[in-house]
Amino acid sequence: MILACGGFEASDKRRARYLGTEWEKVHVRGTRHNTGELLDRLEALNAQLGGHLNGAHAVPVDAGSPEVGDLNLGDLTARLSYPLGIMVNQDAQRFIDEGMDFKSYSYTVMGPAILRQPGGKRLPDLRTSRP
Repeated sequence: MILACGGFEASDKRRARYLGTEWEKVHVRGTRHNTGELLDRLEALNAQLGGHLNGAHAVPVDAGSPEVGDLNLGDLTARLSYPLGIMVNQDAQRFIDEGMDFKSYSYTVMGPAILRQPGGKRLPDLRTSRP
């Protein structure tokens, strides 16, 4: 028997478990209801879990975006202008080749790359930290 039950992107605990602790506080573009509770129940029954539990489709998003997806905003929080310049972290270090490939192929590696940088979990909201 095969049971499909969705993912766990809206669960801080499950993101940390399956993806790593740096994923615990990321902004989620998807629904707040996809929490992966059924995965835990199936695992408790000794069911074999399958799929791609240790991978994520993560793109750069605005640091001021909502904690979870907002249907009124849709993809407006995505920040996909990286091929037009360079990206540096808060230590002014360039950390990725922004032109590694076409945006359509490279944008999903940008989110995790940003997350691995100092301060990548939560960047300051520049709108409120200006003098």
